[in-house]
Amino acid sequence: MTDGTGVPLVGDSAPARACNNEDQVFESDFGLDLFVRPLRKYAVFRGRSSRKQHWVFMLYCSALTTATGRALGWVPYELAYAIDLVISPAILVPMISSAVRRLHDTNRSGKRLLLNLVPVVGQLLVLYYLVSRGDKEDNEYGPSPVLARRPALKRLVPNEH
Repeated sequence: MTDGTGVPLVGDSAPARACNNEDQVFESDFGLDLFVRPLRKYAVFRGRSSRKQHWVFMLYCSALTTATGRALGWVPYELAYAIDLVISPAILVPMISSAVRRLHDTNRSGKRLLLNLVPVVGQLLVLYYLVSRGDKEDNEYGPSPVLARRPALKRLVPNEH
């Protein structure tokens, strides 16, 4: 069901799929697009990422590194070391950029990731920031990733202007 403009109503189960920005494409629950999109934004430290996008990406990265580690146990040490030298930096930068965009979603600077250098307290604080709900409205880092991909929700958020 739509409101006459083609935008699904809030209670409608059909997701909004038509959009003109790759960040606004409908995200499946644990689809591969949630892993591929942050990889395509390899070193993009601007914009915002939703909680779901960030944590599913981290889940895929953890699965990849675990699987790689298990597989490397079966190959000679020198080859395992060489493969690890390629894979680790290849996913480290996207993981950092995803975390920075996640902090942006909570209206915090990406520099707060440096709090991870403070043992325990800093790490717990950064974890709290990363699991916190993002701003529902646009903030200084860009539009809400949730509202951008689901236009029907945008009508529910009151405009302060």
